[in-house]
Amino acid sequence: MGLFSAEPTKEVAEKVLKEFSDVEGLKEVVDGILTLQSSEVYEKLLFLSFDDLMDSEVEIDRGVDKFSLLETLAIENLSKFPLSVPFAPLICIKDFLVVYSFIAGIYHVNIGRKLNLEDRKNIFYGSMATRILLMLEDFDSTRETPKLTSEFFKKLGKVKWQDKKAKKLLSAISDFYFILAFNEWGG
Repeated sequence: MGLFSAEPTKEVAEKVLKEFSDVEGLKEVVDGILTLQSSEVYEKLLFLSFDDLMDSEVEIDRGVDKFSLLETLAIENLSKFPLSVPFAPLICIKDFLVVYSFIAGIYHVNIGRKLNLEDRKNIFYGSMATRILLMLEDFDSTRETPKLTSEFFKKLGKVKWQDKKAKKLLSAISDFYFILAFNEWGG
């Protein structure tokens, strides 16, 4: 399965499911990726650039702006090593910061305009990033947000691959996702 394969997306999905048939929950992951084909929100996110996202007035000045508790704990407890190489931590600060980009993109698509300074504050100082990271699939429930601790990030920083098959599975899912994007939107 190659990155720019002309294979139909459904066939690639079936190959992933067949090769990793023993992986619990994989069918739900594959089905979730397939639903992106009909998602207007996802299509808008796919072609969103930073220039389209933020008003020109929105600047991040870390000399003035304080880090949120979530950012502070991540910075203090996750590796800052910038590359994914053997023996480097699997999850580092750059992986964590992606959650803010995701929230900003969804926020922008839902409000239908560039984000202003108040929107940026809501994203960085609101509870959504914490809820997504700590509650995963239940982030949108009415449950109270768990207390954020440095222990969460210490454990996150120690996550390792279970085995080579787990790496191969991630690669297969990533290829499948990119093939879907290529087949649906040309990249």
